[in-house]
Amino acid sequence: MTTERAAPFFYLSSSVFICGLFSGCRVETTNQPIGYFGPTQTPIEVITEINANNSALPTLWAKGYFEADIVDKNGRKQFVNGDATILYRKPGEFRLVCKKDVAGQIFELGATPEHYWMIVRPEVDTMWWGTFADLPNADPNLIPIRPDLLMEVLAINEFPSDLLADPAPVMRFNNDADAYMFVWVQRGQSQLVAQKEIWFDRNTKQP
Repeated sequence: MTTERAAPFFYLSSSVFICGLFSGCRVETTNQPIGYFGPTQTPIEVITEINANNSALPTLWAKGYFEADIVDKNGRKQFVNGDATILYRKPGEFRLVCKKDVAGQIFELGATPEHYWMIVRPEVDTMWWGTFADLPNADPNLIPIRPDLLMEVLAINEFPSDLLADPAPVMRFNNDADAYMFVWVQRGQSQLVAQKEIWFDRNTKQP
């Protein structure tokens, strides 16, 4: 196994058909919007409810199916898939393990408050690792998947109190999906850059 140091890392028209037995049929068409078009909440109200939900989740355990295309810095590509297990404890302990019946463990992504790592087997057979202290100076291309960003996409952490700090959340409402959509943006060299997007159900405020 090689080891690489990751330097710091509808509208839908509904038709009403009225048919007469002897007089034929006529079609009356009305535009009826599909989705939710009622009142919505302010960003602060939505964030307050999301934080109330998430504060009750100090840990997370989940199982599911995982697949990804892993590309290393040399352009080598490997498709990995299998049964995945996620373990997470706030604020910064995380482990995702992917296994297959015959091959065993083929992928691992993990983090502690100080370190992060990623292991891919068998073809790439590589381990990437680094420290969060060095992450601000890291080349983002050195590690295919950053564990800290994956932890954020789980969306079980609370919003920070300063909503103007980078990356800052911007909210809009999706009528079709009946969901609040948050996009986190941060200042780039010449423009604002979208970092991540998470949708929250209007009623439950769950991601």
